[in-house]
Amino acid sequence: MQRETPETCVERFNRVIVSDLAIPADTRFLPVFTYDVTKVENVFEAFGRDEANPSGMHLTFAQGGGEEAVRAFYEAEVPKQGAFFARDDISLFRMSGIPATRDETILAGCRAAPPKARLINIQWTAP
Repeated sequence: MQRETPETCVERFNRVIVSDLAIPADTRFLPVFTYDVTKVENVFEAFGRDEANPSGMHLTFAQGGGEEAVRAFYEAEVPKQGAFFARDDISLFRMSGIPATRDETILAGCRAAPPKARLINIQWTAP
């Protein structure tokens, strides 16, 4: 799988997600980014995390295809170091961004995706 360029990622979010939401362009939000990291070889290294010292990192492993585990992962608070979820068919990584406008958060999330990872969700909350 080729890496999605930040420009293509931004276009995808603007076309698919932002058009369906009433998110004001000039309001500042605290984003939480979720990446599909299923095909990333060394996901800790790809996100600049210290494999030897994952202090504060949340790791969740599940078996089977139950959506309850994924839903719980999305609802859990994201620690400073980020959170990983892995099950038989998918691996996800969530991380908090910095407060910014809608367009700035989309661009930041798209730029932060390492090779073979794909930004699949942004949750916006008031900072």
